[in-house]
Amino acid sequence: MSENVDPSLFWGVGDPPTDFGPLSVRVMTGILACLPLLLSGWYFDKSDKRDMSNVTFSTMIMTMTVFGRRRNMGQQTNLLTAGHFENAHHPHLPISTPSTPWPLALAVAALLSSTTAVVEETAFRLQFPFILSCIVPSATSTPVAFIGQAALFGALHWSPQASFGENKLATSFQAISGLWYGLVYLFSGGDILPCIVSHAFYDFQVFFSTWMTTNDQIDYADKSYLAYVDNPSPEIKKEDKEVKRIRADAKSKVPLEVLHGALLRMFYTFDYDRAGGLSKSDIRRSVSWLSLEDPYTPPESLVDDLFNSCLRQRAEKGISVPKGMENRLRFPDFLKVFLYLRQKALEQQNEHRTSSRNAIGGPGLSMS
Repeated sequence: MSENVDPSLFWGVGDPPTDFGPLSVRVMTGILACLPLLLSGWYFDKSDKRDMSNVTFSTMIMTMTVFGRRRNMGQQTNLLTAGHFENAHHPHLPISTPSTPWPLALAVAALLSSTTAVVEETAFRLQFPFILSCIVPSATSTPVAFIGQAALFGALHWSPQASFGENKLATSFQAISGLWYGLVYLFSGGDILPCIVSHAFYDFQVFFSTWMTTNDQIDYADKSYLAYVDNPSPEIKKEDKEVKRIRADAKSKVPLEVLHGALLRMFYTFDYDRAGGLSKSDIRRSVSWLSLEDPYTPPESLVDDLFNSCLRQRAEKGISVPKGMENRLRFPDFLKVFLYLRQKALEQQNEHRTSSRNAIGGPGLSMS
């Protein structure tokens, strides 16, 4: 190690080390250090709490934006229709053109994750504590450097596009990650390589695994939709009559082809267990997704009440369901929830317009 290396770069470990040990041990340390972060990420992905779901959706959108739809090996892509093509039998249903073979996505994910890990770990675990010690001489202590680098790491993951709740979760998770990487750095004796390996391994999993599972779910939704419409079973034919009746009773202006297109595909997209119906957790996440672009955000308690109400009404009417669907919503039940929430959203919009008009041109005020 060069004598010109400033010891501040190795905060909390004393003199600059001269040997970090075998490369294989350092890499394995980084891989093992990644496991707690992977478990935390898994918990985020499985949660149906709204803010956690929205953070997961943001990750899914990001990976799909970067890599696009997956193309299976040997599958041809029509470059003239890059973006979307119309299904010949269902022209109302746009299906994304598969565009990226998975080996290419894997290579790009590895490049992005390793580059990000090198830059961020060098900046936050090495350079920031060093810069802080230069600006504030009293900040050379290990606790200040340890907490400072983690706090900054979390703060710089704040997104102006996200809600306060989502940002609170995301920045807290990243700050905790910063503390963990700081511990890895300290227990490695000032070796930055295990931090880089751990960070790269985690980011790679976020990029590639999220992209693969999202594409798997979209493929399932497309296949299930086509089976529902093209080759309906007797049970589906009964559901279709119920869908038309529900739409008529609700006096819905949503075109039937939309219900059988986007909404039906959405129904299957959130069928994470691929059981042909939605659990309460699935319904919560589907409503969270709808709320991303809708000013009306229904309380989670209302979503749960609607779910339970659908099951109760189904039992009262003696509607039979296949085995395993007793505690799941079928597409007609999902449609009821959707139409009810759309009506609540419209009512809220009307109330907002009325209150705005009253505030601008109410008693004692004039627009002229």
